[in-house]
Amino acid sequence: MGFAVSCLFFALPFFIALEVSGGGNPLDPGGGLFITLPLWLPAAIFAGMLYWSARYASFYLMLLPGGLTISALGKEQRIRYADIEYADFADFRPPGWLRKLLFLASILNPRMAGQALLVTWRSDWGAELRLKGAGPERILFSRLPGADKIIAALRSGGVKFSPELAEALEAMENE
Repeated sequence: MGFAVSCLFFALPFFIALEVSGGGNPLDPGGGLFITLPLWLPAAIFAGMLYWSARYASFYLMLLPGGLTISALGKEQRIRYADIEYADFADFRPPGWLRKLLFLASILNPRMAGQALLVTWRSDWGAELRLKGAGPERILFSRLPGADKIIAALRSGGVKFSPELAEALEAMENE
């Protein structure tokens, strides 16, 4: 869907500029540019769907004896357990400003109230691995099959957990 719609919005200015300005140049400041830019914005948004779909589809996490490998969209990172300072709690819920904005939008459009409630009550969480000499890596645990194996591998590798993450893991194990 993202490919088809992005191609449509990308190609549309070529046909419209041909009719409007007669020259067929969609980047002509005299006529085609004011049509092209507003149509290429949705094309870029739908093309972004292709990127995010490919990124999520290509994600994998492999547990190894001395560490783990995280890969997504051609970026592969091998992390040794010794290189992890500690694992902290990571909240994957949408940001607070977005949740508030959805509630404000539900005042104008009552059908948005359902979306606002779904986003607010969603409770996705995971771990943020704080690495020595590198940026943190985040792993989603709440809906990841085999999350208990990842937790066990991190524990056996000697990774320290923050108190907040330890509490969340304990709650997950008690469910």
